[in-house]
Amino acid sequence: VSQLHRHWGSCSNDNNSSNGNKYNSVSSCKPKLLITQGDPHSERGISAITPLVGDMLGIKRGLVVLDEHIDPGHSLNAPRENVILEVKYSHLLGILNNASEN
Repeated sequence: VSQLHRHWGSCSNDNNSSNGNKYNSVSSCKPKLLITQGDPHSERGISAITPLVGDMLGIKRGLVVLDEHIDPGHSLNAPRENVILEVKYSHLLGILNNASEN
């Protein structure tokens, strides 16, 4: 966690950092978001871990839920604490497919 915070804290508002690293640019200063699936909360497993990871990192979460035709109940019981973005699986798939074509 501390290594991620150091890395994130090193981003610059310039297009190039003082050491000339082009990857340390405005694009690396974008808000951080932990993307998680919409499985119902349980005591164990990914739905129990991701809220803790988001809290530890101090970042909000994005939630991906299955479309109703895949699983009608998937979205109903998804944990939404600290979630600022919610998308359906088909929508995310379209975004990723478009991004890979560019």
